[in-house]
Amino acid sequence: MSPMPPRSLSDQIGTSIDAAAALMRSEIRLARAEMRQGLREARRGIVGVVIGVLLLLVGLLAAAGAAIAGLSLIWPVWMAAAVVAGGALLIGGALVALGSARIGRITPEQTLREARATIDAFDPRRPSNRYTSPQEHP
Repeated sequence: MSPMPPRSLSDQIGTSIDAAAALMRSEIRLARAEMRQGLREARRGIVGVVIGVLLLLVGLLAAAGAAIAGLSLIWPVWMAAAVVAGGALLIGGALVALGSARIGRITPEQTLREARATIDAFDPRRPSNRYTSPQEHP
């Protein structure tokens, strides 16, 4: 088997361009996959928030009247209503905060790390990425 002749500069540039394009397509596919996963997780959090808000409203409507009526036996009606409203606001705020925390950030972390690494690998300012001719080596 005879050795392959050296490739021309244009062939090498074409191969490099093809490799860079393939790398970019791969990075885009990875970003899409990460975004889909992030959106699935966010959807679960949003569902939790919505269910929490709906239950909060139903609970407030069902219990507010009874609580106010019961507390108005020992306090003035306005004070009973204020206490019930304050409790409902505290519980509702806690549920919304818990659901919001589950939503989190939707960021393609792995894609961003790999894109930064790719940029660093091709950065000509980095000493390890500069081309040196054989004459420059001792």
